Amino acid sequence: MHTISVIIPSYQQAQYLPMTLDSVLSQEGDFAIECLVMDGGSQDGSAEILERYTQRVRRREYHGAAGGVTLDSVSRPDRGQTHAINTWLERATGDILAYINSDDTYAPGAFARVVETFARHPDTIWCHGLARIVDDRGREIRSFVSAYRRFWARRYSYPLLLTLNPIAQPATFWSRRAYESVWPLAEEESLCMDYEYWLRLGMIADPVFLDAHLADFRVHTDAKSETRYREQFYREYELATRYADGAYPARMILHRLHSWMVVGAYHIIKRIF
Repeated sequence: MHTISVIIPSYQQAQYLPMTLDSVLSQEGDFAIECLVMDGGSQDGSAEILERYTQRVRRREYHGAAGGVTLDSVSRPDRGQTHAINTWLERATGDILAYINSDDTYAPGAFARVVETFARHPDTIWCHGLARIVDDRGREIRSFVSAYRRFWARRYSYPLLLTLNPIAQPATFWSRRAYESVWPLAEEESLCMDYEYWLRLGMIADPVFLDAHLADFRVHTDAKSETRYREQFYREYELATRYADGAYPARMILHRLHSWMVVGAYHIIKRIF
């Protein structure tokens, strides 16, 4: 039986943390769930929420996973989001690994689809699916952006990954074998640690794409993706250039043009909406 270990880095996210926890702990299927939360010493009631959920797990209120559910959490200052993820990845025991931010959520049935994918493709070391973009109330927004990413996700290749990033972070899972070959996440990458990790994983094997809704990515005023998107997309270009290592010069030009296009589109979206 598979065990899915999900890391949740969190800081000052009490507003959304319960929804994230519920989306992990309530998954149903023939697997076990290990939920590991690293809270960076929040002062907004997050520690109390984690204690409450720990008690709920101990009372076996979550029983959809046939192999059982465990929840472990720590609330103390850390060195940031990537450090928090790496800290728990080193301790995780699952054979399937993932992380999700404490303002995002998994879709019902997501874990069952992932387990089925790894069972159907035993040589798979990582897979990814679709993520909706939602607002702070969980309502889907920017569906055209999701459709754009879906178009390119269906056409994945490593040269494409060097051109743009079609992989939705909260809808991505990788195997223990992948982690042992490619780890840890780059702690110095506070904005693009996921893309940098995909570039390293992609050098080993192509991912399997699940054409299914696995997660919701939440957009709100405090999210890094909303406040630092220009810096994020330009950093992705720098990372692509590093990993291309002189190859694919045309792809690097396309990546730069794509970054300009996306940043411009974000400006328009934020003004209109």
